[in-house]
Amino acid sequence: MEIHSIVQERSLLKHPFYRLWLQGKLPKEALQRYTTQYFQLVAHLPRFISAIHSDCADESTRKILLQNLREEELGEGNGNVAHTRLWLDFAEELGVSVEEVINAKLLPETKQAVETMRRLCDSSTGEGAAALYAYESQVPQIAEEKIAGLKQHYALDSEKALRFFIVHQEADKKHGAVWDALIRKHHDEKCEQSAKEAAEALWTMFDGMLEAYVPEEIRIAC
Repeated sequence: MEIHSIVQERSLLKHPFYRLWLQGKLPKEALQRYTTQYFQLVAHLPRFISAIHSDCADESTRKILLQNLREEELGEGNGNVAHTRLWLDFAEELGVSVEEVINAKLLPETKQAVETMRRLCDSSTGEGAAALYAYESQVPQIAEEKIAGLKQHYALDSEKALRFFIVHQEADKKHGAVWDALIRKHHDEKCEQSAKEAAEALWTMFDGMLEAYVPEEIRIAC
């Protein structure tokens, strides 16, 4: 499917921000500030799913979406800890308080990414599934690489620091497969464009963090 190629082309593992992280060259302060921006995706994901659910006429699809929501909001399958709490635990282990994460000033690119994802999820079941596939299908591999980078370069290896990524190594394999199946079931002519817009918005969000948080001399050397 063309959507797979679209997502692969804009894989966030290729982004300079993540490349610096995985090489241990990303300043810790940049990693700390990243937690405040990326939290927006984690916190809004249930609302993205709810937007698709609320306007979906197919009962079987709604049940699948409801299960995804339960996993995100209630932490079903991982000790009943909401995914937002897992992210806040990671931030705290990096030295960022819950208040700092929740009340952080958002970069324009972060705001735009959230708005783009919400708009696409509001559009149709197929477009929403394509947008969330562009996001969640990347997460398992990224989570695996993040764990390795955090352990090797940032001396973070506690369960509290890594649990978000450990959970998402497996949870988003399932979620990615769900979005793939729903794209096939509800496919329309706008699905490919939706995946492209979502992938570009996520990439641009990381452009914003790279520009705002990483010193120019490090960016140039990347």
